[in-house]
Amino acid sequence: MKKNNRNLKGLTLIELIVVMAIFSILLVAIIQFFSPVERIFKNTAVSEKTYAYTNNIEELLEEKLKYADVLWVFNGKQVDDTEYSITSSGAMEDAELKKISEDIAKRYYNGSVVFDGTTESYAKGKVHILHLINETSSFQVGQITERTLDFNCDPTLANKTGTLAAEDTSQYLIPDAYFKAGDAKYMFHYALGAGRMINCPSISLGSEDSTRVVDKDYNDTPIEIAFNNMNLCIVTNTNDDGTNTEFFPDGTHGITYSAFSNPCTLSVANLPLNNIVYCGNQTAAKRSLKITPTDASGATLGSMQYCKMADIMALVPESFKIMDSTGASFVSDKMDFTNDIYFVFTYADELK
Repeated sequence: MKKNNRNLKGLTLIELIVVMAIFSILLVAIIQFFSPVERIFKNTAVSEKTYAYTNNIEELLEEKLKYADVLWVFNGKQVDDTEYSITSSGAMEDAELKKISEDIAKRYYNGSVVFDGTTESYAKGKVHILHLINETSSFQVGQITERTLDFNCDPTLANKTGTLAAEDTSQYLIPDAYFKAGDAKYMFHYALGAGRMINCPSISLGSEDSTRVVDKDYNDTPIEIAFNNMNLCIVTNTNDDGTNTEFFPDGTHGITYSAFSNPCTLSVANLPLNNIVYCGNQTAAKRSLKITPTDASGATLGSMQYCKMADIMALVPESFKIMDSTGASFVSDKMDFTNDIYFVFTYADELK
């Protein structure tokens, strides 16, 4: 009887090693293929959230400034020569803000009255101070605070304004969740002017993600701001590792600028100043406020009357100021993400 031997067939050790090597190569290729896709989805999710956050900040600022009747803007420089000063840290002292508020009350509202249909009395109002925080160490970078200071229009009073409350967390306008959410933490950085994001050719904040800068900040390009051209750059990035870091690179560039690690986004807020633009363009419109005209020093120029806008504009300084050594209302300045920004403003319809 013939014995049938069964042949067992399979892979030898060498063949198995070759197959595993091929499989490993294919696996690496697949991972490399999906890695950019994963990064795209990650960056997309960040972009969607940051867009929502920055859009909320834009709407907040627009709501606050749109109907302001007087607006002075400070950005780490001086206005009216040495009258007001900002510290080297980029923040203004409360004493300076008090002085600014006092000046606004005297220049624009001294002697203003309200009429209730029976009697007239000197009006009372508020000065609002918005503080956009870029570098103040005692508060969250990217936070915005608002404080108000009461003033009295009685021309016999030497001091028009009351006490300015100390800045604290109760005045925060941006929810803490923007900065401390469990799924993502963000930082916000502000600069006057409009620009666009570009890759930074000089440095890198990380090996995986590129570093981004705002073109006008990187190139030290002058910006122009006016009452009818009020732009604000808002840069948003995660604060887990990427930071707003100021650099002074070696080499030929030689310009101080701020760099941001990806993922980050730039939004340019165009802030409409409706009432100030209207006042700047009108010459014969009546003001709804009954006012005793005064000059800038507070001296009474005439009896109580309804004044045309042209008369008021001739009696007091223009209602829009931005930081500049000459006090000019249209300034060519450099973009800077390291200085705090202050919007000091009033609403005429708050007088009562």
